[in-house]
Amino acid sequence: MNTPRILIFFFLATFLACNQGDKKPPGKDPEAKALNDSALKILMKSSSNEDYERAIGLLDKAIAIDSTYVGAYRRKLSFETILKQYDKALVTAKKLNSLRPENPSFVLTTGILYEKLRDTISSLDHFKRALPMFDKMLDTMSSGNEERFAVTMNKGITYILLKQQKMGNDILKELYAKPPDQKHKEYLIPLIDKPREEVINYLTLEQKQ
Repeated sequence: MNTPRILIFFFLATFLACNQGDKKPPGKDPEAKALNDSALKILMKSSSNEDYERAIGLLDKAIAIDSTYVGAYRRKLSFETILKQYDKALVTAKKLNSLRPENPSFVLTTGILYEKLRDTISSLDHFKRALPMFDKMLDTMSSGNEERFAVTMNKGITYILLKQQKMGNDILKELYAKPPDQKHKEYLIPLIDKPREEVINYLTLEQKQ
């Protein structure tokens, strides 16, 4: 798996954490699930823009069958991000927000997409909205909750995007000092003490290869 595909999984697994309702119950909408799974295989194996476009087509078909399929929207967002189709990704992110309004990661993601489209007023509004939502989520999580790392990391990222770099980096450095494992530690390295623009580019897959 090449770097962009590794990062997009990072983007989806942590940036879009706490994906309530993402898993389809067994036996429900099998055709939609099959289309989603086919698109996921492309994400795992391909680096071709044509294949990514084909995957979006599969996900659109899955969404046409089940318009509430959060997982399909998430993967569609990943392909649109890889292709730098930020205007389309924003539409997808807004749909995720409407489906899961309690999920601050979707609010944060929407803000980043607004930032890429140079709508800084809307982006900062979303970052400000996301921060207390992350705090509220953390208040309900036990110290052993496996999602706590991702949510705390997102909180640190949000501070950086709100131009409060010291606060954000302090949070990320605290996580780095006591990560669940080496893999989680590696997630943090490209984010700590990096300029705000570089953090945004990293999260939208525009890092230097």
